[in-house]
Amino acid sequence: MATTKKSDRAQRQRFIKAAREAGASEDEREFNENLRRIATAKHDEGLPYADVIPRLLGQVPELSQLLDEHRHDNDEVLPHVFFGDVTRFVEAELASGRKETVRPVLSVLENAVESSDPATRDLVGASFLENLDPTTFAALFALAGPRMRTALVQQQNYRRL
Repeated sequence: MATTKKSDRAQRQRFIKAAREAGASEDEREFNENLRRIATAKHDEGLPYADVIPRLLGQVPELSQLLDEHRHDNDEVLPHVFFGDVTRFVEAELASGRKETVRPVLSVLENAVESSDPATRDLVGASFLENLDPTTFAALFALAGPRMRTALVQQQNYRRL
């Protein structure tokens, strides 16, 4: 039992360090509170795979044009390919200082990242997080909710391996 507590504490400290390196500006107490809330929250079913793109379009109408171009190029919607477009859109918006457009994207992804639907989690992980330019992590971290922050830190740690 003591070993488990010690390893949990060490893991939390590594997580906090990685979060700070990713741009976290929160103090340790607030950060730990967010981690506790995530760990103890009762999550609902989350966002089903089929609802991710419609939810994004509902929250960010600017993505409609991207989806139209995507359909034209592919004759259908390929969610993983479209998420590459979404990633580039988010990065361009951040580079232009338009955080108000990025926040709703991150809000949808916040619900998707811990969905009970593994296809939804894979969509966010494989086709959004893995496509991010590492230089955008700090800016995204500052705008993201606690679940997306966790996913960003995990992705950053994965890239270090």
